[in-house]
Amino acid sequence: MRLGVLFSGGKDSAYACNLAMMRDEVVCLITIASRNKESYMFHTPNVNLARLQADACGIPLVEYETAGEKESELADLKAAIAEAKRTHNIAGVVSGAIMSVYQAARVQRICAELDLFCFNPLWYTDQREYMNSIIAEGFEILISGVFAYPLDEKLLGARVDERFMAALDKIADKYRITLTGEGGEFETFTADAPFFKRRIAIDRATASCRNNNGLYTILEAHLEDKPVAKRDAAAENAVADSAGDTSAVLICNLCSRRYPLSFAEYVKPVENIVKAAGCGFKTLHYSEIDAAWEKGELPDISAIILCGTALKDNEFAEDIADAEKFRFIRDAADKNIPILGICAGFQVLSKIFGGAVISERDLRIGMTKAKVVKTTETSETTDSSATIFEDRDNFEVYELHKNAVTLPDCFEALAVADDDGKNGGNARILAAKHRDKEIYGVLFHPEVRNEYVVRNFLRIAKNH
Repeated sequence: MRLGVLFSGGKDSAYACNLAMMRDEVVCLITIASRNKESYMFHTPNVNLARLQADACGIPLVEYETAGEKESELADLKAAIAEAKRTHNIAGVVSGAIMSVYQAARVQRICAELDLFCFNPLWYTDQREYMNSIIAEGFEILISGVFAYPLDEKLLGARVDERFMAALDKIADKYRITLTGEGGEFETFTADAPFFKRRIAIDRATASCRNNNGLYTILEAHLEDKPVAKRDAAAENAVADSAGDTSAVLICNLCSRRYPLSFAEYVKPVENIVKAAGCGFKTLHYSEIDAAWEKGELPDISAIILCGTALKDNEFAEDIADAEKFRFIRDAADKNIPILGICAGFQVLSKIFGGAVISERDLRIGMTKAKVVKTTETSETTDSSATIFEDRDNFEVYELHKNAVTLPDCFEALAVADDDGKNGGNARILAAKHRDKEIYGVLFHPEVRNEYVVRNFLRIAKNH
C-alpha cells in the first residue's frame, strides 16, 4: 500500500514511519508547521527542519503551514493529506499517535472523509518496550523541549539513551511523567533513524529554560554520511502476527493480512493487557483458527478475545456470511468457553448468534458516553454488568466504527449510548452479554481508557 506519514520530526512519527516502511511503501511525509506553539494537534519544536529530515531519508515532503487555532487547524491538516493523496496517490496515512484520543480521532475522521486508511502502529503501545526499541534499533533522538517538573535545562539537547531512561525511571512514578513524554512532558527531534540514508549533524543550537519549561532550538545543521547498517531481524517482524506458545487465552486477530500495521494498533494493545494480567496467550489470525481448533492444536484455551480492526477493513465482515468460517466460536460456545468480542469482534458474535450487522448513518469516532442498562430480566445480568463495569452507572468509551449491531434473541444489552445525557434510551447498543453464557460483546475499544473491562473479563473467565 502507498502510504503518507504524518511527520513532525519527533521520535514517534519517525518510529511509526520506520514500521510502515518494513511492510508497505512510504511515498511521502506530511508535515504541518504550526505558528501556534501551544497547538493542540501538532508538534512544534524544530519542525522547520522537517525538510532536512526528508532529505536525510530521501522521501518527498508535503509541507503545510497553519495558524494553529484549535479545530480550524484541522482544515489545514485535511488539505495537506488531500494534497498527498492527489500528488502521491496514497491509499493510507500513518501517524505516531500513542494515547491522544483528541489527535487520533481527528486524524481518523479526516482519513475517513478522504476515503483513506488510517494506521496508528504505536497506539497504546507498552511505553517501556517502545523506548527500549528506539534505543536498541539505533535511532538518534534528541530532547528538544522540557515542560514538566523536575525536567530541566540539563536535558536539552541530550540523547534518548539508556542513561536518559534510567534517570527518567527514577522520577516517572513520583511526578507522573510518562516514559514517552505522551503527556507533553518533553519533546524530541530525530537526528538519525534506520531509514535515514544520511544523518543530521547539529552545527549550532541554543538552549533556554525557565521554571522547567525549556527549548532546544537548532539553528544550523547539515547532513553527513553514515555507515550502511543492516536491519535488525527482530525489528523487521515488529508488527507481524506472532502466534507464540499454546496457552490459556486465545487472541483472535480479525485484521486483514493485507494491512499488517493494523496488528500493532488493534491486537498488540490487547496482548499487553492480557500479559499484564498475568495470563498466557496465543494469538492467531481468524483464518487459521478453525483448522488449528479441529486439529486439537488449541487444547488449553479457557477464554477467547476477538479484537477490533481498522475502519476500512471489512474483510472479516465478508467472511461472516460464510457458514464454514468461525466454527471455533460456535464450538467454544457449546463448550462454555468465555468469549469477549471487541468492536469488529462484537459484530462477528452478533452475526454468528443470529443478530445482524447494520451500517450506521454516522461514523462513530472518538469518545462517547455509555450508560449501563439496569435490566429487569434476571439478577444474573445485573450482576454481569456490575462485574465487568465495576459497578459504574456510566462511563466514557472510545468508538471507532461505522457499523452497529442488532442483538440476537439470546443476548441482552449491558450498556447503551448516552449521547450527552439526552438520548439514554436511544438503544444504540455498546455492550451486551449472552443470556446464559459468559459471552460478551462491546462495540467500543476497551484497550483505550477502559482496560479494566478486559481485565474483568479475564477474571470472570478464570473463575468460570
